[in-house]
Amino acid sequence: MAIKRHINCGIIHQASELAGVLYIGGITPDDASLDMYGQARQLFAKLETILAELGSGLEHVLMVTCFLCDMSRKAEMNRAWSEFFPPERAPARVCPGIVAIEEGVLLEISVIAAKADQ
Repeated sequence: MAIKRHINCGIIHQASELAGVLYIGGITPDDASLDMYGQARQLFAKLETILAELGSGLEHVLMVTCFLCDMSRKAEMNRAWSEFFPPERAPARVCPGIVAIEEGVLLEISVIAAKADQ
C-alpha cells in the first residue's frame, strides 16, 4: 500500500493518506486577531475546504484533536464546533490544553477522516 502525501508546506505535508484514510495536521486559523469563536469558525471552514480538496467532507471525519491555548474559552470553540458538526454526525474528539501555538493563535486541530468513496 502506497502512502500519498498532500499539501506540501515545505518541511511537512499537511495531509497523508493511506488505505482511504486521511491524516491531516497543523490546521490553524488565518486571522489571529479573532476571538476563540471566530478563530474556531474560520478553522472549521478551512478544514471543510481541505477535506473537499482531498475527496472527503465533514461528514466523514472520524476523530479531531483540538489543541486549545485557553481552556476557559472551550465553550466558545464548542459553539463553533456545533455549527459544523451537528450531534448526529459529530466525530470523536479530544481537547488537550497547551501553552502556546504561535502569537495570537488560540487553537489548532489535527484530524482523521475517511475518503468519501470508502
